[in-house]
Amino acid sequence: MTCVYPFSIAPTSINANWDNVERAMMRGRCARRCADAGKSVLVRANCQHCNRAITIDVEPDRLKKRTPRSTVIIRRRTVGPAAASRCAATRFACSPDHAQQWIHEHGGPDDVIQSLEASFIEGRTIFANAYRHGSSAHHDD
Repeated sequence: MTCVYPFSIAPTSINANWDNVERAMMRGRCARRCADAGKSVLVRANCQHCNRAITIDVEPDRLKKRTPRSTVIIRRRTVGPAAASRCAATRFACSPDHAQQWIHEHGGPDDVIQSLEASFIEGRTIFANAYRHGSSAHHDD
């Protein structure tokens, strides 16, 4: 069996409904990558601190809806290729407080909290050329 990035062959804690098929997602900003490819996607995950269900409805040009509204991303800010260290470290939390608690208990010095909006905008900037032209000059995720 083969799989195309950002999907995963093995089950993960993040699932996406893309083209009416539920798929396991690699960590990282996968919803944004699906949207950058011109697809609407519904992402399902759980808060890393309390296990509360999180849903994020993403359209190609915007974050349509999220539940809970306070959902944020825990991500790692390091240099170099994202796949080497950051994708596996990216997680969802149902609130900034829960993200901060998770970082305090499990995180490292490079882990930060980022809003979904900021993550979406950053991804659109980084990955737009990759999807349009097949490559990206950026190594940041």
